[in-house]
Amino acid sequence: MRTVADTNPFHLPNLTGDENAGHAYIILEEAEKGRLKISTSSMMIDDLVTTYRSQGYTIEQIIEIL
Repeated sequence: MRTVADTNPFHLPNLTGDENAGHAYIILEEAEKGRLKISTSSMMIDDLVTTYRSQGYTIEQIIEIL
């Protein structure tokens, strides 16, 4: 199965208390298990890196998250 994602699944798991975080975890777990392929644009990746950097994450932490 394949899906296209914006930045939300990559942000939500890191926002405590967000009611949609569980849905994002399911999507990411399915991708980790190889049952789902997630496609996104390089612009979305740039947005994520910029957001995480502005919150003080290191490049190594961002790579691990993504």
